[in-house]
Amino acid sequence: MILRTLLIAFMLSGISGAAIADDSHTNKVAKKIKKRVERSIKRYRKPLQGYCNYMIEMEHKGKYAYIKRIRYAGDKKICKVGKKGLKKGMRFKYKVPEMYIRIHVSE
Repeated sequence: MILRTLLIAFMLSGISGAAIADDSHTNKVAKKIKKRVERSIKRYRKPLQGYCNYMIEMEHKGKYAYIKRIRYAGDKKICKVGKKGLKKGMRFKYKVPEMYIRIHVSE
């Protein structure tokens, strides 16, 4: 009985970790940012393969959130090309404030 409960708890924790790997499913600002990154990767002259995880730090002033810092981990080329679509200081209107936004992009 205890083994069964532990197994179920372990399986549920694994599923929930994969579900929250990207904020674009729950946050409209993250969805807009991800769309910009994907667009810049798609417009690159050569097809790119790989993945990149972005961690974007936001600063909130009034009704707007501004990009303060962009960090990334993954394949260097795809991360650099995707980062060109974002600039420090870009502003987005938000409803729910979040200091950090996680985005996962894979091609």
